Amino acid sequence: MHDERYRAPSELELESYSDVLRESCTKAVKMLYKEPVVLFFSLWIRSVMASGSNSVIGCSLTCS
Repeated sequence: MHDERYRAPSELELESYSDVLRESCTKAVKMLYKEPVVLFFSLWIRSVMASGSNSVIGCSLTCS
């Protein structure tokens, strides 16, 4: 039950897929350098995935 009276003007406008994609990508890149927590968490996840991915895959193949 959607009531048209309770919609924001931004919900009524249709944006193109390229505009939505550009906005979401630029927002993610901006957060990387404006929010230190996002940057450090991304670096930490990258290092964990790089160091542990081979041993996890190797164990799952040999242990099963």
